[in-house]
Amino acid sequence: MSRTNHFLEFASKMEQAGIRPAAIQAFRSSYTKLVEGQSGLLAEAEIQPVSSLPRLEEIDTPEDESLLKQTVVIKLNGGLGTSMGLEGPKSLLEVKDGLTFLDFIARQILFLRKRYQQPLRFLLMNSFNTSQQTLEFVRRYPELGEPKDLELMQGLVPKVEAATLRPISWPANSQLSGARRATATSILRSLVRVGSSVCSVTACALRLSRIPITSAQASICAFSVISRSPKNHSSWR
Repeated sequence: MSRTNHFLEFASKMEQAGIRPAAIQAFRSSYTKLVEGQSGLLAEAEIQPVSSLPRLEEIDTPEDESLLKQTVVIKLNGGLGTSMGLEGPKSLLEVKDGLTFLDFIARQILFLRKRYQQPLRFLLMNSFNTSQQTLEFVRRYPELGEPKDLELMQGLVPKVEAATLRPISWPANSQLSGARRATATSILRSLVRVGSSVCSVTACALRLSRIPITSAQASICAFSVISRSPKNHSSWR
């Protein structure tokens, strides 16, 4: 059963916070489904198993190191480690010999650049919670580039009040009125639009694998320009 649609209230808040029109329309699509009563869940009976997959050793494709020029390595870095008693980005958790996850990540990128002599693109998808600490930390590795050029800011959407389906307002802490939103799907859609040939999407401690993308030959730099969001996303009213 459909309920009252309050999308215009959400759109107003998002516009005031500097959210890009494309992100607002993406939220509208999801919000409309919520109003219409769609759960977004798939019944188990609708899920079909994969009958067969190619094996890596059966794929006869020669390596092409030049593809690294069209490759971006994206590290999803928007979560705080509050469930583990931390107050900062999970990637800054010390894991071995005084080194953090982000130390290992930075050194891996620099190693790959040196080994293949290619300008492998590297981006950190931060949230408003992790941006400042992360950018301060990567200054330890000036060879990576300017910290501001290594960041993609996660999108932010207003939280929805379950009973009324209207935007939540929390004047005492405006950041609690918004929820960060970033998915591998949205990242890959952006990459396809600008034509990145290969993307490696990796969470802090979980590697998702090397993912081929269709529509090659465009500059990955375009992706960083298109997708970087304004820094005032925390100013919800």
